[in-house]
Amino acid sequence: MGITKFNEMVPEGRIPKPKRIESIVVWDCFPLDAAFTYLPNRPENIIDELLQLGS
Repeated sequence: MGITKFNEMVPEGRIPKPKRIESIVVWDCFPLDAAFTYLPNRPENIIDELLQLGS
């Protein structure tokens, strides 16, 4: 995932907000892992997507 998409997902609540330690902004890896776990799985290409629709 690129930084642009990551930064879009934070205000949407799909990715947790960072914590601030004085002037440093950091993300806790455990809430990030949990957020990625609950993101929906998408097929890698259109053929896989079409095959899933047929099943």
